[in-house]
Amino acid sequence: MSLAGIHLRRYSDGPVIPFLDPLVTLLHVVPEPLRVRQAASVESKINMLSEATLDSGFVLACWPGQTRQDVIWIDDLELANNKLWGEKLPSP
Repeated sequence: MSLAGIHLRRYSDGPVIPFLDPLVTLLHVVPEPLRVRQAASVESKINMLSEATLDSGFVLACWPGQTRQDVIWIDDLELANNKLWGEKLPSP
């Protein structure tokens, strides 16, 4: 699915997403037939990022910003999944 013409910040452009923050919700949107899943817990975020593909739809990260709602298009699912796992695992 393409988000061409829709102006969203892309995760691959470098915005920081606090994945472990409980205020961050991930949305997986599948266009046909239209389905929207949400993930708020760490486990459900990991599952969503592991299962989603860019061919099947798109994933958005949403959380309250200082002046408005922040919405980032997760256009690099592997990078996001690695970041989430890196934040979840304790340092040695």
